[in-house]
Amino acid sequence: MRNTRWVLAHSWLWMAGLFLIGTNALAQSQIEKTVKAGKWQKRILVVYTPSDQSADYKQQKEILASETSGLNDRDMLIIDALENQLSIADKTYLRDDLNVKSSNFAVVLIGKDGGVKIRQTKPLPTKSLFATIDGMSMRQQEMREKKRKQ
Repeated sequence: MRNTRWVLAHSWLWMAGLFLIGTNALAQSQIEKTVKAGKWQKRILVVYTPSDQSADYKQQKEILASETSGLNDRDMLIIDALENQLSIADKTYLRDDLNVKSSNFAVVLIGKDGGVKIRQTKPLPTKSLFATIDGMSMRQQEMREKKRKQ
């Protein structure tokens, strides 16, 4: 009888462990999903901040707000990643895939091909952002096509 209880208890623990492992594997970062869904469609700027009161974060938001037409013209999608609003999966994705440290403000530009083009820990001026994007071969092709259609 004791042996049966022991086997049942350990079997239950083993199955619970498998369930948790499986559930964790299924948990995908919302940021990662957005990046994957935007591949070949959008250039994505992830703006990470440990606090929405960060001076760098506020400055970056002002910079971006002043250039909405330039952002739209370049097919930009802005993702605000505030530490206290992120899931564990989002934090893991930012740390492991985008190399963002949780203690620092960070801006990460992801190209339409899904590759990281810029990563920095200070606010990114739109002049630098747009120069980087406009230097990309895909963007140059977009500008040529737009010019032909005019």
